[in-house]
Amino acid sequence: MHVGVTLFICKAIVSMSTGLLIACSLSRVVIRYVLEILLICFFRFVASLRSLGFTLRRRGWGAITIDILESTLTPQKKMRIMYRANLNYARFNKYFSDFLKKGFIEAIEDLDGKACYRISQRGETLLVVLKKAQELASSDEL
Repeated sequence: MHVGVTLFICKAIVSMSTGLLIACSLSRVVIRYVLEILLICFFRFVASLRSLGFTLRRRGWGAITIDILESTLTPQKKMRIMYRANLNYARFNKYFSDFLKKGFIEAIEDLDGKACYRISQRGETLLVVLKKAQELASSDEL
């Protein structure tokens, strides 16, 4: 199972458990202990995944660039692009302003006159090259 999916499932379990405990009107102390137990189980689970060879990898420049450019294939507002690329505000702005300066993304106006952004021709070229490189790097052929 993909580690990202596992993390999502664990977060969902914690949020459901919290909701159930609050709904049952248990004391905050009991809720805190139950959450601590869930977190300990989660960290043990992650440790067991690591012992099996699974790693939590950070995305590099190429993967982040692909995510941002793919999310601008149709015109989108800035926040939507940030959410689809799964980046925090500071990191997103660093990449986004750089892509605007380099001409990979262009600003347009939607029907309401608000700013939207879409991938440019130069950005489409970069996206194709990065996807091909990613495909070659992940293939088992020599």
